[in-house]
Amino acid sequence: MAERYQVRGRRIWDSETDTYSGLFGNAENAEWLIKHRDVSTWPFKPLAEWQDDKPKGDPVNHPDHYQGKVECIDAIEAALGDDGFVAHCRGTAMKYIYRAGRKGDSVEDLRKAAWYLDRAIKTLEK
Repeated sequence: MAERYQVRGRRIWDSETDTYSGLFGNAENAEWLIKHRDVSTWPFKPLAEWQDDKPKGDPVNHPDHYQGKVECIDAIEAALGDDGFVAHCRGTAMKYIYRAGRKGDSVEDLRKAAWYLDRAIKTLEK
């Protein structure tokens, strides 16, 4: 009998529901996640629903360079779990605060820091 979760391309497939989780960097990453993480709690949905329907061109909320069928931040959250994801958000906010004014627009960097802190708060509140 086949395992419930399998790698198909760069996605994880749930054979019981015929649904897919997000897109990962490569098949090896997805295979590692199946072996080392509880993927049953991740968002799985039909392949056709993994469409990029988020707005483009917003450098704070939806940067173009992080867009794909699954937004990068959503894949990170799924891979790290709540505790790891909150730590990631806190560290990334620190990065943007530290570099504010040193690379590009200070206001944009501080907005990005606030975005990550807000995302961490929402994760802790759920």
